[in-house]
Amino acid sequence: MTGEDRARRLLAYAGETLDELKTALARGSWNRCVRKAQEVVELTLKAALLGAGVDPAGRPGRHEHSVGRRRHPPHRAQIAGAAPA
Repeated sequence: MTGEDRARRLLAYAGETLDELKTALARGSWNRCVRKAQEVVELTLKAALLGAGVDPAGRPGRHEHSVGRRRHPPHRAQIAGAAPA
C-alpha cells in the first residue's frame, strides 16, 4: 500500500468520524463532539502528511532526544560560588 493509498483511507475514516460528530452534535453530546472533532483533525493531518510524502509515524529509534531538551539551572550554591553541600 502506498502513502497515497493510506492517505485516501485516512480521509475516508475522517469522513466517517465527521458523520459521527454530526450525530453527537444533534444529540447535544458536547464531550463526544470534541473527541470526534479531535479525531477528524488528527486523521486529516496524517492524510495530508502522507500525501506530501512524510510518514507521520516516523521511524522507531530515529528520534533525536537531545534536541529541545531543557537543561537544569545551576544549583544555588554554584551560583553563589560556594561548593554544593
